[in-house]
Amino acid sequence: MILVISLLKKIKEGLAEIFVPDVKIPEEGKKYGFYNHRMKIDRDISVAILSVFKDKFRKSSEISICDVMGGTGIRGIRYKKEVGGNVIINDINKNSVELIKKNVLLNSLDIKVESEDARLLLHKYRSSKNLFDFIDLDPFGSPAIFVDSVAISLKDFSLVGITATDSPTLFGLYPKTCLRKYGIISYKCPFYRELGTRILLSFLIREFARFGKALYPILSYSILHYVRIYAISKNSIEDCNKSLEKFKDVSEEMRRFGVNFEKGISIYCGELHDKKFLLDVSKKLKEMNSEGIKITNLASTELDTLFYFDISWIAKKIKIRKMPPLNRIIDTLIDRGYKASRTIFCQTGIKTDASFEVIKEVLKI
Repeated sequence: MILVISLLKKIKEGLAEIFVPDVKIPEEGKKYGFYNHRMKIDRDISVAILSVFKDKFRKSSEISICDVMGGTGIRGIRYKKEVGGNVIINDINKNSVELIKKNVLLNSLDIKVESEDARLLLHKYRSSKNLFDFIDLDPFGSPAIFVDSVAISLKDFSLVGITATDSPTLFGLYPKTCLRKYGIISYKCPFYRELGTRILLSFLIREFARFGKALYPILSYSILHYVRIYAISKNSIEDCNKSLEKFKDVSEEMRRFGVNFEKGISIYCGELHDKKFLLDVSKKLKEMNSEGIKITNLASTELDTLFYFDISWIAKKIKIRKMPPLNRIIDTLIDRGYKASRTIFCQTGIKTDASFEVIKEVLKI
């Protein structure tokens, strides 16, 4: 299909200017090249994380980047314009590839554009001993079938960004599907976003460990319809074993949050974010004037504890009509000697070492 210019509109994002399908909702543009304006914040964060990673660990060398499912090419084009390096953008959709090439030309960039199944593409480059410093995997639905190809295509101590958009599966609406795809049963509960994020991260850690690669999470979060994980991959059997030691059965911990779950759930219970790294990411996002800084700032100050209390859910449960301001609840808990913070996962959520009963008591004050 030849893309007719009247079917497209020109938009600006970051330092890039691209053509995107002129449609009312993003899904209508899939045939020509998928672009979701709501994901701009995530792309800002991707650019900032990659920029900080390059400055810290690849300053003296040319960085190699692969966007394996390019859509309109916006991610890869922004990486090239705002970070630099050797960039490959791939998409199996021939119409998307035509649009990507048009957008690369529009920005006068030297980017290699491919059109293959993501797994075949990565194996092709690996077989020719061309490994990547950063791979961005942003599929429709689950990333599960692509993860092993990503893992073996990264250099030692490299960066990976992986998205899952099958949120109903991860968030407990389809627990058996989650068990089949990710090896862990999901559960619909008040802290479903963190549980779903930890399920995805647990799957990634195990899959990478199969190849002797340890994953160190930089930022793990869920907003809108997706879960996104940024992590550093390091070749180390010893570090793989240390990560796997952080897997625990959390069914007892779930009861502390008012959730009775009889079946055992063994997931990764370690840190979700590298807070020191994120301080530099926040500085970069501030320079970019991006709303993404709200996410990285929250992650930087969030308690490293399992799960969170959704205060709105608790207020409804105990029939409190007017919920106190979240900051007041946090201050009250801290005054009583507990640790407490907001969470990246829920606008009405609090992470704390206080019990469910204490939370209810504070809400009734």
